[in-house]
Amino acid sequence: MTTILLYGTLRKGVSMLKILFDGICMSAADSIPGVSGSTVAFILGFYDEFITSLHNCVNKDKTLRNKAIIYILKLLPGWTIGMVLSVLILASVIENYCYLLSSIFMGLTIASIPFLIIQEKDVLSQKYRHIAFVFLGIAASVAMYFIRDLFAIEVINFHTLSRSQYIYIFIVCAIGMAIMLLPGISGSAFLLVCGVYTPLITAAKDLLYLDFSVLPGIALGCAGMLTGSVLSIKSVKEFIEKHRGAAMYLILGFILGSLYAIIQAPSIRENPLPPLSFATFSISGFIGGAASLTLLELIKFRNDRCKAKKQ
Repeated sequence: MTTILLYGTLRKGVSMLKILFDGICMSAADSIPGVSGSTVAFILGFYDEFITSLHNCVNKDKTLRNKAIIYILKLLPGWTIGMVLSVLILASVIENYCYLLSSIFMGLTIASIPFLIIQEKDVLSQKYRHIAFVFLGIAASVAMYFIRDLFAIEVINFHTLSRSQYIYIFIVCAIGMAIMLLPGISGSAFLLVCGVYTPLITAAKDLLYLDFSVLPGIALGCAGMLTGSVLSIKSVKEFIEKHRGAAMYLILGFILGSLYAIIQAPSIRENPLPPLSFATFSISGFIGGAASLTLLELIKFRNDRCKAKKQ
């Protein structure tokens, strides 16, 4: 009897550690432009459970809703630990090695393009009529960089946000969270394009050091993310399923357009620097970023093959 109880306790402990590890990996990926936390969730095998749980958090069935909330609450500590560690590391890198970081982001972003094309080759090859959406995605991505001027947002400082900037942060975080829920698409890249990523990471670091002046902006950003996840969990999935060809071409265009924001990223810091150039570009950073994403995709490919063989 004692052995059975010990085995049961050990099994629960291993399960909790697995969920903790899942949360850490997912949040670490979510914090990096070019990498999707949902892709990591897919690779580690808990994406379906995660998406289903998010959907069931607002389910009318009390049993399903309670089960989903319990799972999300179990995932939350690991996600929080991963995000805190990522913020501390990234904030320091952004401050001291912004050109290296931009080069890494560029490597991650460019490497994601062939993998997206390979993954969706059947859809893309049959939907050439939607190719115009590539140019629409590029235009929308680059335009987003300039739209900030309409909100008087050249550089966001979470210590001194205006009313229009609060609204802007809420909307951008809501859309960014909706994007994060889709495997292969980086919500952080969207935040970077919109000029929110670097200020948000810096503000999160300041909050960790008990500077509460940034709390209203961060709280509103979190509210936007929560709103985005609740509103998009069903509608985004349905849009992708019903209009996958157009959606994939649009995503491809958005990825290409986000390269402009990565080049301009050093110039939208609180202490602006010249945009990324050939002189400041880091080849090693670029290769490291591309290699990291390639490794993730190879692991995903291996997992997909193993699942196919079992079926």
